[in-house]
Amino acid sequence: MKFFKNSSGIKFWIEKVGEKIWVHFKGRTFAVDNKQEPLVHKKTSDVQKKSNLVSPVPGRVLSIKVKEGDSVQKGDSLIVIESMKIEHTLTAFQSGRIKSILVQKGQSVESNEKLLIFE
Repeated sequence: MKFFKNSSGIKFWIEKVGEKIWVHFKGRTFAVDNKQEPLVHKKTSDVQKKSNLVSPVPGRVLSIKVKEGDSVQKGDSLIVIESMKIEHTLTAFQSGRIKSILVQKGQSVESNEKLLIFE
């Protein structure tokens, strides 16, 4: 694992495991491989156009904080995933209503797997 600090003083760690590169930043972990652009570098405008919440890492669903039909505000906690013994709280990237939840507590999920859909 290598530690980095950019010119603004932001600290992050990078670790390569097999073909995957793991970026640890502000308590969250993002998987990057040579075939995809880094999830952490997506433009906000690109993310907001989507109506799906996807898992940034492979792991297991620890808890689901919302139910279908709930209204959420940007930044609200939605789902907690455990990956490599680290808990990742996924938050709403936009305000809206939950149309459907595609996973259950205890379910294993893959990176980029759809977890829920916004209306």
